[in-house]
Amino acid sequence: MLPDQYNVVVLDSQGNDVTPRSLLDAPGDGESRAALIDPSASVADLPLASISGGKHTDPVWGLRWVAEGKGLGEALVSISTDGRVTQWNVQKGLEHTDLMVLRRVARQGEAVRGTISRRAAGLCLDFHAADNLLYVAGTEDGHVLAHYFGHSGPVYRVRWSPFGAGAFLSCSADWTIKLWDAEKAAALFTFQARDPSAEPVSDVAWSPSSATIFASATGDGRLDIWDLAQSTISPIHTDQLDGTRLSCVSFAPSSPVLVAGGDNGVVGVYALTGYLAEPSDCTAAQQLAALEKVTGADAGR
Repeated sequence: MLPDQYNVVVLDSQGNDVTPRSLLDAPGDGESRAALIDPSASVADLPLASISGGKHTDPVWGLRWVAEGKGLGEALVSISTDGRVTQWNVQKGLEHTDLMVLRRVARQGEAVRGTISRRAAGLCLDFHAADNLLYVAGTEDGHVLAHYFGHSGPVYRVRWSPFGAGAFLSCSADWTIKLWDAEKAAALFTFQARDPSAEPVSDVAWSPSSATIFASATGDGRLDIWDLAQSTISPIHTDQLDGTRLSCVSFAPSSPVLVAGGDNGVVGVYALTGYLAEPSDCTAAQQLAALEKVTGADAGR
């Protein structure tokens, strides 16, 4: 059970498209717990279920709902700094299965020093839009596992393109964002906003309506919108929010709206304007082609 006061730190949460449920991580007392929450319920009715056996031994930094197949519902997948990627079966009282134990991987020419633990601390994960068996995980070591080396600091977020391409974004404490192709070991592009400061990029999010547009949030309160079709060097729009350390950013799924949250507990809601606010009339195939034109994936066709 969660404490009566619900004095928790929420590191990540995600809604469910099928039923109104969320997974909440609560490491506030030094012990990581997770609970299944019905947002429509009163506080007295919370939580629907909580994890007991097999729980993570470190904070849970990321979680995702994943479809298990037609008619089989959804499962929850969590990632923690204890090095585990774990799937929770909601139908069986949050019964768990470890999908993967993250291991430290040496960069080329380096050796892993086996002192205390050879496990890698997991910070984030995301699943491919068209293949729920394929996922990427970011670690505290500064690279995306499956041997995508590039960042020199902790990777805070990884996001697959929602248009089914093999492209994904990562952002890091090393002040940069990187665009990757799952078939290539090296990053395709590295992005850093103009007039950069020594602040981490805390989150990145793809637009749900345009395959070449994404947003990023930084620790110094900068909110950037990028359009790869316009430039791979500079964002097309920047807002500087003074006095706020941004921690997360997300596009609304069906409205021209961007939301961002910060360490002051405030969620800002921003209306997109210009062509960013216009609904796209491109087909899914056209969206994919636009992204592949940027990444060069269409060069071999």
